[in-house]
Amino acid sequence: MKVIDRETNEKGSKSLGDDGMMTSNDSEAIRNDGMETSEAESFSPEKPLDTEELSLRHTKHSFFDSHLKATRADLGKKAIITLIILLLFMFSVFSIYWGSMYERNTRLVNLQFAVILEDDTENNYISNLVNETVHSGNFSRLATWNVFTHEQYLNGEDGDAYEKLETDIYNENYWAGIYVNNTATSQLIAAYQNGDSSFNTTATLLFTIYETGRDLTGISQYVLPTLLRLQEEVTIRTAEAVNRPIVENHISNVTQQEALIESGLLFKQLSFNTIDRRPSSSSVIQAPQQVGLIFMIIITFFQFAFFGPVHGAAAQVLKPSHYLVYRAIFSQVVYLFLSLAYSLITRAFQVDLNRAFSGGLGVYWMCNYLTMAAVGGANENVAIIATAFFPPLMAIWLMTWVILNISATFSPIILCPGVFKITYALPVYNSYSIARVILFNTWKGNLGKHFGILVAWIVVNNVILPLVLTAAGKKMKKNSPATN
Repeated sequence: MKVIDRETNEKGSKSLGDDGMMTSNDSEAIRNDGMETSEAESFSPEKPLDTEELSLRHTKHSFFDSHLKATRADLGKKAIITLIILLLFMFSVFSIYWGSMYERNTRLVNLQFAVILEDDTENNYISNLVNETVHSGNFSRLATWNVFTHEQYLNGEDGDAYEKLETDIYNENYWAGIYVNNTATSQLIAAYQNGDSSFNTTATLLFTIYETGRDLTGISQYVLPTLLRLQEEVTIRTAEAVNRPIVENHISNVTQQEALIESGLLFKQLSFNTIDRRPSSSSVIQAPQQVGLIFMIIITFFQFAFFGPVHGAAAQVLKPSHYLVYRAIFSQVVYLFLSLAYSLITRAFQVDLNRAFSGGLGVYWMCNYLTMAAVGGANENVAIIATAFFPPLMAIWLMTWVILNISATFSPIILCPGVFKITYALPVYNSYSIARVILFNTWKGNLGKHFGILVAWIVVNNVILPLVLTAAGKKMKKNSPATN
């Protein structure tokens, strides 16, 4: 038995030495051979065991048995060390996610809002109301309000301020815009004077504009609440700031006063016409835009383990240089199929992929392929090293990689502490940014940068792969019993 095991180990070691590379299959074979050899040597006639040792090996004991004193101490020491490692991991890695949310409310001023006051300068009660409101109370801590008149906003150029505001929001210069129509107060005065009960105080006077597609979480949690709070405050102040001066200065006779009272206009609330220029077309969009990105990281990690036996068999028959090429190409082919499945699942649930591109499915597929290749390449490199040097590192890496990628991705990075600007360079954020263009038809100005960062990750991962395989192979060869 001992001779056969040693011959098996010598063959495995020779193959490993020739290739200088390690696979999970090779690792398993080495571990199995090592256990058989160790067991054979332990019970060989050359090393006889005394009766007490044989009894300990083959008899079950109570945990507090005196014979297990040394064993209990050893197990306790290992358990404490392992617990300390896990605690250090939790404090260091979990703190990343908690830290991304720390004191976000103090950074709301990083959200830039545009306020365009086009109301005429003579009767500008509504513009004055909006201007005073955004500069009152706590509003200065909820966002940065960039207030412009018509001339200031257009900077002396001809054009439509409303259209320019829509363009600026689309180009991500502002998170939201407040627009006061140039005839807002004049329209309201005319309606009061004529007692026009059909006048709509929402349709054409005040507008709030934003794009949900820019950031699903950021808009719903930070932008919309501020806009709603502004609308509530404007409504509360309307009677004193708008209605009173209109009645005092522009309702000059009893007939107009009676018509105004009968129309009920004084009791109509002044509110905003809210316009979402990039609304969510389906609740399913939240899946590929958020948790689905986490799934991508996990599935690319799983593929390394699933294809371990295949790589192990290939390592036994391919030359080292050919094996390197095989590993690089094989992974990319796998990512192509996995990303296609991911894209088809999204499409199967009726998510519109053609809002930005006529061939949206193809663009979305390539986005997901590049994402999987970027995160999966990093997963594979770390998993190879971990298998050879410290297997528990694989689980630690996977959680760390997920937390790093998602902590600041699903909310405005400008609301996170400055250290989270590193998120701009991580694969998942750039994938998220590309996907929102495809799914919502948001601004395309940064697509080149986002695609470029994903490609850079793929290139770096594939450059590192040969070095990782070689280092892991040498380590496994060194650990092989046949080399000892």
